[in-house]
Amino acid sequence: MTAPTTPKRAPKRAKKPVAAAVAVPAASPEPPSAPVAAMAPVAPTVPTLPSTLTLRQVGEVAALLMPVVASGRYAVDASAVLQCDTAGVQLLIAASKSAAARGGALVLTGASPALVDGAIRLGVAAMLGLERAA
Repeated sequence: MTAPTTPKRAPKRAKKPVAAAVAVPAASPEPPSAPVAAMAPVAPTVPTLPSTLTLRQVGEVAALLMPVVASGRYAVDASAVLQCDTAGVQLLIAASKSAAARGGALVLTGASPALVDGAIRLGVAAMLGLERAA
């Protein structure tokens, strides 16, 4: 009769050495050779919400809003929204709360009548900064 054998473990792999930090040369004190106007910062584009903001689109719209809120740019063009439901409005409230937690406020520029009406019906228009035009 033979004694049971225990499975052998594979030998441990040697750890790879960590790369050393790369030294960055100091900036040159010389003035830039390009004209100042050519170096002006470009205004960031404002993301646009889709025409349909319903439960079916919440995932893709959340993917659009997450980097906006994370980057500190809190403006979103809401003029294209033609249809929205509770899930879409809830997503905007969540993004608004996330922006507020970071010290900002989500601004829905050009909010469409459909979005404003949906928020009013749900009683959350003030939370999103939306008002019906007079």
